[in-house]
Amino acid sequence: MTTLGQKKSISTKEDFIKSIDAMFLKLELAYHYQFYKVFGTDEKLKEGKKLWAITLKNESPETILAAVEKVVASQSYLPTLTDLIKACKEINKMDGFPSAEEAYIEARKSFQPRAEFNWSHPIIYFTGKKIGWNNLMDPSPPITPPLHPGGGCACCYDVVVS
Repeated sequence: MTTLGQKKSISTKEDFIKSIDAMFLKLELAYHYQFYKVFGTDEKLKEGKKLWAITLKNESPETILAAVEKVVASQSYLPTLTDLIKACKEINKMDGFPSAEEAYIEARKSFQPRAEFNWSHPIIYFTGKKIGWNNLMDPSPPITPPLHPGGGCACCYDVVVS
């Protein structure tokens, strides 16, 4: 008897495999001659799919498909695995949060009453509130927000998590 959690896992694995197959089909259609130069035999295609799947195993099927669309739309030549990894990272960064620098600049440009200011994202208000508006407005020395390992502002991450 298979539990519900196992079915979901198998479904996710099947979706991942389908996304790899769909990615290779899009690459084949978009870069026909270049694709066959690299993956011209069944053995090369099989090994290529295996390598790309192993490398992209931490990405969701949706991210992989969005990344291949982005790469196909922006490159004239067959992308490398590294190109696709970079596209996946860019897509994963599109979480709607402003960069730490953008948030800092917007917070400094804000005015009283801050709760009524037209923020580009509410996280800026809550982060500014947590750091302290006086600390942000102090002209010397400028605050450099610490970065979270994911690339965003650690303060924003802390506000979202808490």
